[in-house]
Amino acid sequence: MKTTENFIALGGCHVGGYGALREPSFIDIIQNNTKTICVYKKALFQLKNIENLKNILEEYPTDLVVLQLGNHEFHPSLDFRKYLNKKNKIKNQSFEDINPLSDNNHDFYEGQGLLYRDIIYLTKTLLTPLYWYFIERRNNKYFIKLQNMIKENYKIDFVIITPLPLYHSANNLIRKKAITKFEHYFLNLPNVIFVNSFEDFPFDKEMYYNPAHLSAKGHNFLGDKVSLLIKEHYRNAV
Repeated sequence: MKTTENFIALGGCHVGGYGALREPSFIDIIQNNTKTICVYKKALFQLKNIENLKNILEEYPTDLVVLQLGNHEFHPSLDFRKYLNKKNKIKNQSFEDINPLSDNNHDFYEGQGLLYRDIIYLTKTLLTPLYWYFIERRNNKYFIKLQNMIKENYKIDFVIITPLPLYHSANNLIRKKAITKFEHYFLNLPNVIFVNSFEDFPFDKEMYYNPAHLSAKGHNFLGDKVSLLIKEHYRNAV
């Protein structure tokens, strides 16, 4: 059976342990369950940064890489925020104050009326096809670069965790489409351990610290799931 002693982890806020508070993050859970050490961890790592992976692998040799990508790239509300920032329309206000679509609202939109939420959801649903065309074209080159890098480093196993579902958000329409891209480029590669977050992660409010980030319970569940898949992959490795 194949084994490993260490790994590196790259991705978004989840990799950094945001929302776990003082409890173990899903990266900590993987370390504990697989008896390995995470020798390098970087949060806020996006698909567009994938060229940096080559240098990271040279500095931190390993045979296991955990990649949790797509949280920022496939999140329309964040693009909306960047647009407003560029137009100088956000001054001394938080994004949540002026944009009720934000996924950082701790009340999970429960204070809004039904009609209000339905209008927001409908608006974002109608815009999804147009936005998807834009965001797919923007990220295709990065998917191809990562695919080529995984093929070149065939002795290294890569855990690919797709963008996690957001709680109570129309942004999930884009994220579900994104999973088809992840499947197309990575699912059938022999050195990829593929985690389909929409299939493998329970859509349960207790799993979330806020609509965009996992709670300690969510981190624990994700860590256990990824650990199990790593162990299964190693048992089946020739």
